[in-house]
Formats: sequence, structure tokens, C-alpha cells
Amino acid sequence: AELDGRYSIVASIESDYNAVDCHLSYLIVGKHHAYEVTTDKDVVDEEDGETSLREAVSLLQKSGEDFVITFADNLESVNLNEPIVIEGKVKIDGGGIIIYGGETVQLFKVESGGDLYCRMASLYGGYSKDSGGAVENRGGKVCIENSRMIFCKSGVSGGAVYSDGGNVTLKNCSFKGNTSGYGGAIGAGNSAEIALLNCNLFQNKSNGGAVYNNGGHMTIIYSTVADNSVPENSLLETGGIVSVGTADVFGSVIVHNDGRNLSGKINSYGNYITGADDKVTMMEHN
Repeated sequence: AELDGRYSIVASIESDYNAVDCHLSYLIVGKHHAYEVTTDKDVVDEEDGETSLREAVSLLQKSGEDFVITFADNLESVNLNEPIVIEGKVKIDGGGIIIYGGETVQLFKVESGGDLYCRMASLYGGYSKDSGGAVENRGGKVCIENSRMIFCKSGVSGGAVYSDGGNVTLKNCSFKGNTSGYGGAIGAGNSAEIALLNCNLFQNKSNGGAVYNNGGHMTIIYSTVADNSVPENSLLETGGIVSVGTADVFGSVIVHNDGRNLSGKINSYGNYITGADDKVTMMEHN
């Protein structure tokens, strides 16, 4: 039969007094097996015969290869004890996996040289005392598709996703139950470029907007922002989208949010909205 999988390389050392097996490394036959996550635990242990998400990310970044991290069929979720730092190119195909932070841990931190692609995953219960409970982008590149970001929290901005510089693309994603100081679901700052395509943002909460853009540029296309809330004493009084930077919003539905639906430097093209302040530019009839 052909070998296929990951095998331990062990040296047996014997003397007149003792014998011991010493684990040296692994032999991987069929490279894709190195990047299949097989345990829900957040461990780094070369001798346990399992591959955690953290180990798979580390192996992929060190190799520089263009493989995709997948998950064993028997896994429904994986737990994280600390953020996974992305410093190289990492692709994750979740296949419906839940990546869970226990409401105490940020899930991913993407550095300036990092490139994270993630699809078909639920990013759940991420937490940061600063920004980006699920994903904090610090000048790198992030693309998330066909995924959910739910019940994440941060103290400053972007309950689920925050970008300080860099680029973020979100396609066919849903955001629900996320909270932050500003931008219950998404926050942007310092020349960040963020694009949303066909995304849904419901029941997120912050002092200003489900989406808060503070110095970046946002493009929002064919998305729904509804039923998001702000506290009664919020100075911004906008539960939908707040933009201090610039934002272009196309063909979207932005309704039933606390206070105003749109506020700030926003160009609105063919959207359905029910309330905006005088800084918003209506480019077409809404």
C-alpha cells in the first residue's frame, strides 16, 4: 500500500542500563496532510500525532508553500487560547468550522506582511481589549468570504474586524451580536481600505455605528445594515454607518438602526435608507 499521511521519525537509543525512544521529526507523505487540522485543542506538541490550527498556520508560514489549511471531517469547532499571528500567506478553508475565542481571546492578528484568506468559517466569541475581536489587521491583507462573525467584542473599535492600514475584503459575510466602543461590527483607521460585498450586519452595538470609519476608505456594495443599536447617551446617535474618513455605499439597504442610519463623509448611490445627516451626499434618489 502507498504511504499517505504524517509519520513520526523516532530514534531508539539503547545502553546496558536503559533504552529510550527519542522523537526526531515527522515524515509527511502527501504535503496537504501537514495542513489538515485534526484537533480542537490549541496546542503545540510535535509528539502528540495531532495538528492544531496554530501548528498548521505555523507550518504553512514557515514553508512558504501555497497550500490551504482544512479541517478533519469529525471537527465542528476549534478553540484558541491566544491570538494566531499571521505574518505570511495563509489560506483557510473552514468547511463550516467554528473558530472560538471563549469571549476572552482575539482570534487573528495580521501583521503588515501578513496575508490571510479565510472562507466558510464562523469566527465566534473573539475578544480584544483594544480593536478587532475576531481579526485585527495591522497593515496586511485580509479576505474573508462566505463566513460569519458573531458575538465578538473589542474595547476600542471594530467588535469583529478592525483594520489599521492595509486592505480588508469581506464577501458574503454576516455580522451579528458584535460590540465595541466604535463600530460594533467593523472599524477602520489610518488609511485602511475596506470593501464589503453582499454582507449582512444585524444587531451589533457600539457608541457609533455598526460600521465606523475613522480615517480610512470604505466601499460597501449590495449589503444590509439593520437593527443595530447605540446607547441612549451616544453623542454620535447613529446605529448604521459612521464615516470620519470617506465611504462609498452602493445599492444597499440601511434601515431600522438606532438614531440615524448614515452619518459623515459618505457618498450614497441608489441605497434604500430612512435617515441620514447633512454630511451624507445623496448621489442618486434613495
